[in-house]
Amino acid sequence: MTYDTLLPCRCGADARIRYRDPYVWIECKKKCGMKTGYIFEFVSAERWKSEQQAAEEWNRMVSKNG
Repeated sequence: MTYDTLLPCRCGADARIRYRDPYVWIECKKKCGMKTGYIFEFVSAERWKSEQQAAEEWNRMVSKNG
């Protein structure tokens, strides 16, 4: 997954994918406090699927008004 598939945070900063085995989540690079509400567990062979789920959640969050 590349960063261009993630929408920017509402504060205008870029988002980043974070990992801490066995979890993956997405958060704002400027530490405004915004991150995905769900932390997605993954097994090594299916990490891409968890990244995709996290990216979809992030893009839904930042696309909402207000």
